[in-house]
Amino acid sequence: MDGEESKVGLPPGTPIHTGDKRLSKAKIRIVDYSPSKLEIREDVNLKDCVPPTEGEGIRWVQVKGVHDVETIQSIGKTFDIHALVIEDLVRT
Repeated sequence: MDGEESKVGLPPGTPIHTGDKRLSKAKIRIVDYSPSKLEIREDVNLKDCVPPTEGEGIRWVQVKGVHDVETIQSIGKTFDIHALVIEDLVRT
């Protein structure tokens, strides 16, 4: 079974990647910006994916590899992203 068939019987919000199967780990890029700074970090670890502290500006987390469900779920928990949004993210 693959695609939507693999989700039959699972509760809403269960993240299952339905696209092409890949073995590579996700690549994470973080962009921090504010009126006074711009910082770009490539190939960061999950431990670096934390929300900025108050007044630090905006943090953009770019993930290449939505097939890596564990990474997407971890980032989702850190940023308090709803389970249905995580489900939609990995369904590409």
